[in-house]
Amino acid sequence: MGETKKNIFQTIAAVMEDVGVVGKDSLNKQQNFKYRGIDAVINALNPAFIKHHLFVVPEVMD
Repeated sequence: MGETKKNIFQTIAAVMEDVGVVGKDSLNKQQNFKYRGIDAVINALNPAFIKHHLFVVPEVMD
């Protein structure tokens, strides 16, 4: 009741605020560099996506 609807830009900003920075915690030993893996990103985003009712749909372009 009385819930204000947000536009997509407000929703994305709210998700970004909740998630913050996803650290580069994975290490490529062969080339010796740190990276942020897709699993870390998805795990960080998922709770905020649920909270703000946001989802991502992949689109095949070619």
